[in-house]
Amino acid sequence: MLFEVKEMDQTKRVVLIFMILSVGMFIFSTSVNAAIGFKVKPPVVVRDSLFVNETAEFNITIQNTKALSDSFRLSVPDSIIWNLQTDPPQDKLSGINIEPYSSKTTHIIIYPNKYLKSSRYGVLLSIQSDYNKDMVEVPLEFNIKSGGIFIPSLKPDLKVEVEISNDGKFDPRNEANIKVFVKNKNQLALTDIEVSLKNSFIERVEKIPRLNPLERTLREFSINFNPKEGPKSGPLVITVTSGNKSFVSIRDVEIIGYQVPFIEDLKTTSGFLASKSVIEITNPGNSFQQEKVKLETNIIKSLFTSTKPEASTETEDGQQYLVWIVNLESGATTQINTSTNYRPLLYLLILILIIVFGYYAYRSPVVIDKGTKEVHKKEGGISQVKVVLHVKNRSSHSIDNVRVIDTIPTIAEYVRDEKTSSIEPTKVLKHERKGIQVTWEFESLEGYEERILTYSMKSKLAILGDMHLPKAIVKFKDKKGNDIVVRSNVHKLSS
Repeated sequence: MLFEVKEMDQTKRVVLIFMILSVGMFIFSTSVNAAIGFKVKPPVVVRDSLFVNETAEFNITIQNTKALSDSFRLSVPDSIIWNLQTDPPQDKLSGINIEPYSSKTTHIIIYPNKYLKSSRYGVLLSIQSDYNKDMVEVPLEFNIKSGGIFIPSLKPDLKVEVEISNDGKFDPRNEANIKVFVKNKNQLALTDIEVSLKNSFIERVEKIPRLNPLERTLREFSINFNPKEGPKSGPLVITVTSGNKSFVSIRDVEIIGYQVPFIEDLKTTSGFLASKSVIEITNPGNSFQQEKVKLETNIIKSLFTSTKPEASTETEDGQQYLVWIVNLESGATTQINTSTNYRPLLYLLILILIIVFGYYAYRSPVVIDKGTKEVHKKEGGISQVKVVLHVKNRSSHSIDNVRVIDTIPTIAEYVRDEKTSSIEPTKVLKHERKGIQVTWEFESLEGYEERILTYSMKSKLAILGDMHLPKAIVKFKDKKGNDIVVRSNVHKLSS
């Protein structure tokens, strides 16, 4: 809003100025009292009498009465006629941020955008809350005196607009593009304008040699990052400087993190029934990443494979895999070592063959098995039983001078079985402590020949419960003349 006091007689002029001031203070007071959440103190005049090439200046104090932080935006309604600046510049560009229950003072600078004749003027300064959009309008009055010369170049006024590719989220693998549009709002040409970008990971400067009145120009910055640059963020300060005056725009930008599959390099060396593999894994992304690494295997191979670090196993579509969960920072490399060795299996097979060969090479050619049949019982116990000895030569060559000896416990006695066709014992000897020894003697046993020897024994008393018959033995000489003794099993009788 622009209001001007016309030239008139001194009395009417004073009265009208008083009325304007009263109305302004009333509007100011009403706006302040109606505002919710903040208050504006009456402006403090720094300069309110100026020539056309000078500025009106005031100090404005804003008090945040809320329990939370808030930002306040400053503007004047008619920007075609008036230009509003602040000291510091960011109070206008970014807003005035005020903590809860705190206040802050900013320096207001107002100068005309075009030539105005000398008179008394007033401007309504709008102060708006970002939080609830409440607004207070503060009247600022000043007097433009005659006699000054308006020199626009002395007060540079630039409009700065910024466009940032991808909303300021930069992928370091791609080129970032920042466009800064600068418009000269002055009536005279400006020279040696500097455009700078600066934060923790961007620092660029370009010059605008000349900017004609009302001209708009573009400075485009193409920025390439290190593709391995890690995620980071920070405000980017865009400053356009003309002479000793700076225009600042602040934008939030960041280098984003990206993830790509790990690079796996498998190297395998093989030897006799053994192989070793080294998997070198690299994280080509620019941020921490976790990934599953798999290596084909099978049930048998996994039994003979060792890994470092230790692996788990998974089956997918019928295929078994060794699996590791690998965590790597950006650009980091690690190794997985596997070793497959089938030699222990070969050694085991050789050992089995040696054992089998040794068994067949050194086992006794003669075996004897002891059993019973035709068990007779009396008074609930065993009274008589027939003993069967099965003797076999399991070798292909004959064995000479073979003796088969069995022992009858002292509780029983030998009974000759006249009905059987079995070979009769060569001798039956009674021993007081050992019992009765029954002996068969053969000149030879041919290869693979079998003999079945039987006899009966009768107990003196009925045998109740279990009774173990002692082992029968076979004695013969091997090819070297050594005495060989082969024993049968112990046979158990149960009543």
